[in-house]
Amino acid sequence: NYLFEIKDGRLFITTANDEGRITASLECMAEEDLSICVPASILDGLKTLPEQPLDIYINPDNKSILIKYYGGKFEVVGYDSKPFPQKKEILDEIRTTAEEFNNGISKVINFAAADELRPIMNSVSIETALGEIIFVSSNGHGLGLFKRKKQCCTETCSVIISRQIASVLKGLIPLSEEELTIKVGSDWSEISFEDYEISFRNVEGRYPNWRAVVPKSINLELKTDTKLLLGAIK
Repeated sequence: NYLFEIKDGRLFITTANDEGRITASLECMAEEDLSICVPASILDGLKTLPEQPLDIYINPDNKSILIKYYGGKFEVVGYDSKPFPQKKEILDEIRTTAEEFNNGISKVINFAAADELRPIMNSVSIETALGEIIFVSSNGHGLGLFKRKKQCCTETCSVIISRQIASVLKGLIPLSEEELTIKVGSDWSEISFEDYEISFRNVEGRYPNWRAVVPKSINLELKTDTKLLLGAIK
């Protein structure tokens, strides 16, 4: 089900499973605040409609939902919202921009493994150190590492994101300068930007010490044109 919550003139739409939770919001005109679970089948009726205003009538007693649009209407039956999974407690924060986050995930996610025996390797690790934010992913044979200088990063913090959730975030988060906040909890974390709020279960375990395999000094260096190199490899 979708969770529909109406608060202060905004409609918050949430979906959730065992791995994560996503909330998007939009402006609406509502007579009162309420919450209700709406079956996913509502999308079958909505996705065939052209862009137009919708009138949604919700009966709080029997949970019936009537959607009226230009030229027709359809009905679905809703459910009580109390059993819907609740948000988790959040502790630390990592602040960056949507563009930096998207770049970090995109640059390293292809190095994540697909190993059922070692789920920690099927993930992306995000760390902050003094003055920088670091994205790391490794399948044991290769390692992707992306660093950006961030003066606002003054404390050490880390979170491990599954490849599945990282792929969702990569698709949702735009390349914009909008501020993005990662709130890190003990079991769950949360990302907030614009009208989205995305919660996800942290991957349990300690990420391998990737610093031990990165060379401290490099004696040999090759400089070449990127396009020529890609063309030669292809």
